Amino acid sequence: MESCDAKSTESRNEYLMALAAANAHQVRYFSTDLPGLMEVTLLCLAGFNRAENDFSLKKKTLFTLDTLFLLLLHLYARTVRDAIYVLIEK
Repeated sequence: MESCDAKSTESRNEYLMALAAANAHQVRYFSTDLPGLMEVTLLCLAGFNRAENDFSLKKKTLFTLDTLFLLLLHLYARTVRDAIYVLIEK
């Protein structure tokens, strides 16, 4: 009977120690780890948004340059076409 009481007490003490350790880890997670993870996540999102905005600006700039190039190409073709027309008339 005494050995059963000793094993029971030892098991209860191990359970209480495991419960205290689990509670301590949970407190640490919510007070230290989670806020740090949230901060890093927000910094990553801010960096992603900044990169997305930069890419969008570059995309708009490339679109503008592409449009300008096509306009110049069209004007050049028109000038060449007009020049050929003038040469043919003479």
